[in-house]
Amino acid sequence: YIGLGSLYVYGYGVEADPEKGIEFYTKALDSEDWLIRNNARVSIGRAYNLGEGGLQPDYEKAREMYRAAADEGNSSGCQGMGYLYDYGNGVEQDYVQAAGWYQKAADAGKPVNYGIMFYEGLGVVQNYERAIGIFEYAASGATKDSLWGMKVLAQAYRDGRGVERDPEKAIMWARKTIEAAGSGDQDAVEEAMQVLKDLGAE
Repeated sequence: YIGLGSLYVYGYGVEADPEKGIEFYTKALDSEDWLIRNNARVSIGRAYNLGEGGLQPDYEKAREMYRAAADEGNSSGCQGMGYLYDYGNGVEQDYVQAAGWYQKAADAGKPVNYGIMFYEGLGVVQNYERAIGIFEYAASGATKDSLWGMKVLAQAYRDGRGVERDPEKAIMWARKTIEAAGSGDQDAVEEAMQVLKDLGAE
């Protein structure tokens, strides 16, 4: 059901129909399988949070779905809750709350957003060393968001922020990001491509 839902929400090979996609996601909510049930919750939460496929954003519904997944220890559910507070979607923007949820996501296997809070000094005391350590740990492949660890390292080495500027390392991490993404996360690929472009290494 989740795969079918994504086809319709994003219009992969079919005409986009986000409402129909949500119907398929909803059918998976009652699954006894922890992963399927929580993937469905997160998929619905993301669709309503970001207005995927032209869907009318519904932050209350997004929060309900993310929270249900987070309460069962799902890393993406915790990450989604952090996102709502980070950007003030349907709640008052609160970086401390966001950092708290991102920490829960980190404990469940997705630490990159938590690292970004230390990198930017949002909701926590800015700490480049800790942030870079989190990114390196993620990029090593030890976490569920290793791709984003690679991407932010590429940007950090390009900018010389939190680390000594090193174009060669920036290019290496950008290429690793693109290679690891394959046909997957296009946002990460685009940002990695921008690093290569900025450094004349397309």
